[in-house]
Amino acid sequence: MEFYFAIFRQTEDSVSVFFPDLGIPEIRGGTWDDAYENAIAALAEWLVEKEMDYIAEPSPYEEIRKKNHSQGEIIPVPVDKALVKNQQKTKRFSVVFPESVLQKVDRYRLKKGVRRSTLLLDAVVDYMKNKK
Repeated sequence: MEFYFAIFRQTEDSVSVFFPDLGIPEIRGGTWDDAYENAIAALAEWLVEKEMDYIAEPSPYEEIRKKNHSQGEIIPVPVDKALVKNQQKTKRFSVVFPESVLQKVDRYRLKKGVRRSTLLLDAVVDYMKNKK
């Protein structure tokens, strides 16, 4: 899921945007660029609030076009994964590692330029994705 289609419409004083597949309230911007940026942020915020496993795949373009043929311009709005990740609530917890393993983790993360928690989070997410 890399993007969702949105319907963009020019109104008298702004550009309105809605996502036919999602329950996001209508978004507005003063210009097309503003509306697009606001749509990216609204999509990220909406995705943070939902259980990612229960979000349906976006409808195909043709389906969106048939259902919304005269309502505006159909534009794909990308899922900004970094924005989604930054908006998620976090919680601290304690993890116990053998000292030798933790030293290897720290050497690796320093080479990659990431924080320890980021590396471990990415590793857990990858592990769960591959073990389904």
